[in-house]
Amino acid sequence: MGRTRSRAFLLVPVALLGACLSVASPRPGRPVEVGAGKALVFGRLRVTTADHGRELRVFSRDWAEHVIPPEPVFNLELRQIHAPGGAVEYSSSPSPPIEDDGSFHWILEQGDYVLASNPRAYGSSGFAAGDTTVLARFTVPPWAGTVYLGTLRIAVELGELEKWKGPEPRYEIARLSVADDGEQAFTLLRSRYPSVPEPRATVAMVPEAR
Repeated sequence: MGRTRSRAFLLVPVALLGACLSVASPRPGRPVEVGAGKALVFGRLRVTTADHGRELRVFSRDWAEHVIPPEPVFNLELRQIHAPGGAVEYSSSPSPPIEDDGSFHWILEQGDYVLASNPRAYGSSGFAAGDTTVLARFTVPPWAGTVYLGTLRIAVELGELEKWKGPEPRYEIARLSVADDGEQAFTLLRSRYPSVPEPRATVAMVPEAR
Protein backbone atom coordinates (compact mmCIF):
# COMPACT_ATOMS: atom_id res chain seq x y z
CA MET A 1 0.00 0.00 0.00
CA GLY A 2 1.76 3.09 -1.23
CA ARG A 3 2.10 6.39 0.51
CA THR A 4 2.97 9.68 -1.11
CA ARG A 5 4.82 12.66 0.31
CA SER A 6 3.14 15.84 -0.79
CA ARG A 7 2.52 19.47 -0.05
CA ALA A 8 -1.13 19.83 0.87
CA PHE A 9 -3.76 22.02 2.49
CA LEU A 10 -6.04 21.57 5.50
CA LEU A 11 -8.99 23.52 4.13
CA VAL A 12 -7.48 26.83 5.23
CA PRO A 13 -5.84 29.46 3.03
CA VAL A 14 -2.30 28.83 4.29
CA ALA A 15 0.04 26.10 3.11
CA LEU A 16 0.93 23.36 5.56
CA LEU A 17 3.83 20.98 5.37
CA GLY A 18 2.78 17.32 5.18
CA ALA A 19 4.55 14.03 5.81
CA CYS A 20 3.68 10.35 5.39
CA LEU A 21 1.46 8.57 7.90
CA SER A 22 1.73 4.79 8.02
CA VAL A 23 -1.53 3.04 8.96
CA ALA A 24 -1.51 -0.70 9.68
CA SER A 25 -4.58 -2.95 9.84
CA PRO A 26 -4.09 -6.09 12.00
CA ARG A 27 -4.84 -9.44 10.41
CA PRO A 28 -8.08 -11.14 11.56
CA GLY A 29 -7.76 -14.29 13.67
CA ARG A 30 -4.64 -13.14 15.48
CA PRO A 31 -4.18 -11.32 18.81
CA VAL A 32 -3.69 -7.59 18.32
CA GLU A 33 -0.49 -6.06 19.67
CA VAL A 34 -0.08 -2.32 19.27
CA GLY A 35 3.14 -1.26 21.04
CA ALA A 36 3.82 1.70 23.30
CA GLY A 37 1.92 4.91 22.59
CA LYS A 38 -0.48 3.28 20.13
CA ALA A 39 -4.01 1.84 20.12
CA LEU A 40 -6.32 -0.28 18.01
CA VAL A 41 -8.89 2.14 16.55
CA PHE A 42 -12.04 0.80 14.92
CA GLY A 43 -15.42 1.89 13.60
CA ARG A 44 -17.40 2.11 10.39
CA LEU A 45 -18.39 4.58 7.68
CA ARG A 46 -21.95 4.03 6.43
CA VAL A 47 -22.88 5.93 3.26
CA THR A 48 -26.50 6.25 2.14
CA THR A 49 -28.58 8.32 -0.25
CA ALA A 50 -29.86 11.57 1.23
CA ASP A 51 -33.24 10.01 2.07
CA HIS A 52 -31.46 7.00 3.66
CA GLY A 53 -33.37 4.76 1.23
CA ARG A 54 -30.29 2.99 -0.09
CA GLU A 55 -26.90 2.15 1.37
CA LEU A 56 -24.09 2.77 -1.11
CA ARG A 57 -21.11 0.42 -1.36
CA VAL A 58 -18.69 3.26 -1.99
CA PHE A 59 -15.69 1.29 -0.66
CA SER A 60 -16.30 -1.89 -2.64
CA ARG A 61 -13.38 -3.19 -4.67
CA ASP A 62 -15.79 -4.70 -7.21
CA TRP A 63 -15.83 -2.08 -9.97
CA ALA A 64 -19.04 -3.51 -11.41
CA GLU A 65 -20.84 -2.01 -8.40
CA HIS A 66 -19.69 1.47 -9.43
CA VAL A 67 -20.89 1.25 -13.04
CA ILE A 68 -24.46 -0.09 -13.26
CA PRO A 69 -26.15 1.54 -11.47
CA PRO A 70 -23.51 4.24 -11.00
CA GLU A 71 -22.26 4.18 -7.42
CA PRO A 72 -19.82 6.84 -6.24
CA VAL A 73 -16.31 5.97 -5.08
CA PHE A 74 -15.10 7.33 -1.74
CA ASN A 75 -11.38 7.98 -1.48
CA LEU A 76 -10.28 8.70 2.07
CA GLU A 77 -7.43 10.64 3.59
CA LEU A 78 -6.42 10.30 7.23
CA ARG A 79 -4.38 13.10 8.80
CA GLN A 80 -2.64 13.07 12.16
CA ILE A 81 -2.39 16.63 13.45
CA HIS A 82 0.87 17.50 15.19
CA ALA A 83 1.51 20.13 17.84
CA PRO A 84 1.99 23.69 16.54
CA GLY A 85 5.50 24.93 15.96
CA GLY A 86 7.05 21.76 14.58
CA ALA A 87 8.62 21.29 11.17
CA VAL A 88 5.76 18.95 10.19
CA GLU A 89 2.22 20.11 10.99
CA TYR A 90 0.40 16.95 9.96
CA SER A 91 1.08 13.45 8.64
CA SER A 92 -1.12 12.10 5.84
CA SER A 93 -2.26 8.66 4.71
CA PRO A 94 -4.22 9.16 1.44
CA SER A 95 -5.61 5.60 1.36
CA PRO A 96 -6.01 4.10 4.84
CA PRO A 97 -7.19 0.46 4.71
CA ILE A 98 -10.97 0.08 4.78
CA GLU A 99 -13.21 -2.89 4.07
CA ASP A 100 -15.95 -3.15 1.47
CA ASP A 101 -18.66 -2.48 4.07
CA GLY A 102 -16.90 0.65 5.35
CA SER A 103 -15.51 -0.89 8.54
CA PHE A 104 -11.94 -0.15 9.56
CA HIS A 105 -9.42 -1.43 12.11
CA TRP A 106 -6.33 0.75 12.38
CA ILE A 107 -3.31 0.81 14.67
CA LEU A 108 -2.65 4.49 15.35
CA GLU A 109 -0.49 6.58 17.62
CA GLN A 110 -2.19 8.57 20.34
CA GLY A 111 -3.15 12.04 19.19
CA ASP A 112 -5.62 14.03 17.11
CA TYR A 113 -6.84 13.04 13.65
CA VAL A 114 -8.90 14.35 10.75
CA LEU A 115 -10.75 12.03 8.36
CA ALA A 116 -11.43 13.53 4.93
CA SER A 117 -12.74 12.41 1.55
CA ASN A 118 -12.55 13.42 -2.08
CA PRO A 119 -16.14 13.67 -3.39
CA ARG A 120 -15.64 12.55 -6.97
CA ALA A 121 -17.91 9.94 -8.45
CA TYR A 122 -15.09 7.91 -9.99
CA GLY A 123 -12.59 8.45 -7.21
CA SER A 124 -9.40 10.48 -7.01
CA SER A 125 -6.35 10.43 -4.78
CA GLY A 126 -5.92 14.22 -5.02
CA PHE A 127 -6.57 16.10 -1.80
CA ALA A 128 -5.98 19.76 -2.65
CA ALA A 129 -8.11 22.30 -0.80
CA GLY A 130 -10.78 22.53 -3.49
CA ASP A 131 -11.17 18.76 -3.75
CA THR A 132 -11.22 17.82 -0.06
CA THR A 133 -14.18 17.49 2.29
CA VAL A 134 -13.54 16.97 6.01
CA LEU A 135 -15.84 14.26 7.36
CA ALA A 136 -14.94 13.98 11.03
CA ARG A 137 -12.31 14.52 13.70
CA PHE A 138 -11.31 12.16 16.48
CA THR A 139 -8.78 11.68 19.27
CA VAL A 140 -6.85 8.58 20.31
CA PRO A 141 -6.29 9.09 24.06
CA PRO A 142 -3.00 7.98 25.66
CA TRP A 143 -4.71 5.83 28.29
CA ALA A 144 -6.69 3.52 25.95
CA GLY A 145 -5.55 0.33 24.24
CA THR A 146 -8.63 -0.13 22.01
CA VAL A 147 -10.76 2.82 20.89
CA TYR A 148 -14.21 2.56 19.30
CA LEU A 149 -15.07 5.62 17.19
CA GLY A 150 -18.68 4.72 16.35
CA THR A 151 -20.36 4.60 12.94
CA LEU A 152 -20.04 7.75 10.87
CA ARG A 153 -23.28 8.05 8.88
CA ILE A 154 -22.81 9.95 5.64
CA ALA A 155 -25.85 10.96 3.59
CA VAL A 156 -24.98 11.98 0.03
CA GLU A 157 -26.95 13.76 -2.66
CA LEU A 158 -26.60 12.02 -6.02
CA GLY A 159 -28.32 14.65 -8.18
CA GLU A 160 -25.24 15.63 -10.17
CA LEU A 161 -24.16 12.01 -10.53
CA GLU A 162 -27.49 10.96 -12.00
CA LYS A 163 -27.48 13.83 -14.50
CA TRP A 164 -24.06 12.74 -15.81
CA LYS A 165 -22.85 16.31 -16.25
CA GLY A 166 -19.28 16.67 -17.49
CA PRO A 167 -16.48 14.11 -17.67
CA GLU A 168 -16.36 13.57 -13.88
CA PRO A 169 -19.71 14.12 -12.16
CA ARG A 170 -19.61 14.91 -8.44
CA TYR A 171 -21.87 14.22 -5.51
CA GLU A 172 -22.58 16.33 -2.44
CA ILE A 173 -22.48 15.32 1.22
CA ALA A 174 -25.84 16.32 2.66
CA ARG A 175 -25.54 15.26 6.31
CA LEU A 176 -23.06 13.75 8.75
CA SER A 177 -23.85 12.08 12.07
CA VAL A 178 -22.34 9.48 14.40
CA ALA A 179 -24.08 6.43 15.88
CA ASP A 180 -22.81 4.36 18.82
CA ASP A 181 -23.46 0.63 18.41
CA GLY A 182 -22.35 0.08 21.98
CA GLU A 183 -21.39 -3.36 23.22
CA GLN A 184 -22.40 -4.95 19.91
CA ALA A 185 -19.41 -3.27 18.26
CA PHE A 186 -17.01 -4.78 20.82
CA THR A 187 -18.69 -8.19 20.45
CA LEU A 188 -18.02 -8.12 16.70
CA LEU A 189 -14.46 -7.01 17.38
CA ARG A 190 -13.86 -9.96 19.72
CA SER A 191 -15.17 -12.33 17.05
CA ARG A 192 -12.57 -10.91 14.66
CA TYR A 193 -9.56 -10.96 17.00
CA PRO A 194 -8.81 -13.45 19.83
CA SER A 195 -7.63 -10.59 22.03
CA VAL A 196 -7.36 -6.81 21.81
CA PRO A 197 -5.38 -4.28 23.86
CA GLU A 198 -6.86 -3.05 27.14
CA PRO A 199 -8.35 -0.86 28.40
CA ARG A 200 -11.21 -0.40 25.95
CA ALA A 201 -12.86 2.96 25.37
CA THR A 202 -15.55 4.59 23.28
CA VAL A 203 -14.42 8.00 22.03
CA ALA A 204 -16.90 8.95 19.30
CA MET A 205 -15.85 10.77 16.16
CA VAL A 206 -17.06 14.36 15.90
CA PRO A 207 -18.70 14.94 12.51
CA GLU A 208 -17.75 18.10 10.69
CA ALA A 209 -20.46 20.75 10.71
CA ARG A 210 -22.26 21.07 7.36
